[in-house]
Amino acid sequence: LVRDLDSGQVLDPYNGGSEVDKRACLKLLNAAGLKPQQWKDEYLHGVGKRDMLLRMIANLQRIYSERGDAERVATFSAMTARLRKLRDLGFAIPMQ
Repeated sequence: LVRDLDSGQVLDPYNGGSEVDKRACLKLLNAAGLKPQQWKDEYLHGVGKRDMLLRMIANLQRIYSERGDAERVATFSAMTARLRKLRDLGFAIPMQ
């Protein structure tokens, strides 16, 4: 899911970009194994570029871990560590 920063809408890019409300988010997260009592409203908050990149890398790590590709898991783990270190040092990610 992604949030349009201009309109504030939450969109599902895997479902034709359709708008998703809180109830639909709960349904999607429930299907992914999240229990309703685990829900936090902050899940609907937008995230910055670095957090989005970290999420994408975490998804790749999980995929490669499930495939048993230890070399790629290690590569993406190192990327994550570097990005977090840069964040902690106050560096921004210059992406357009």
